Amino acid sequence: MSRPRDQYNYALQALGGPALSGLSRSDLQNPPARAAKARAGLPVTSARWLRDTGGVQRDDFYRLISRDEMARAGKRVERRLSPNASERVIRIALVFGLATEALGAQDRGAMFMRRPHMLLHDRRPVDQLDTETGARTVATILMRLMHGIPP
Repeated sequence: MSRPRDQYNYALQALGGPALSGLSRSDLQNPPARAAKARAGLPVTSARWLRDTGGVQRDDFYRLISRDEMARAGKRVERRLSPNASERVIRIALVFGLATEALGAQDRGAMFMRRPHMLLHDRRPVDQLDTETGARTVATILMRLMHGIPP
């Protein structure tokens, strides 16, 4: 029996899976568990996986998660991101996962993230992921799209 393909599975895949990220699908679904994992810090390898394969272009990734933060995390003994950077990485993965679910394919989700959208005043969805409010706005647009609600 195959697993359902939904936002959380796509997000987990974008983070390199449970073994690489240390996250489970239920961690991503449960905000208190997700916050606890972010506070503990995600492995830097999971963030690198998202950067390299997660549908967000490298320059956009580094605007959201600084190169300095990635370098510092890579030099720490535990090789984990700070709680703030971990939270941003999870946010990127969740919104990308939702875009993939809404549009049916990773490449379509990635394209959606990079193109200006009229409901964002012609700004790109990826540019909204620096704040939780921006991410929720993008998620609302995607949910409306999934349910056929016009703009």
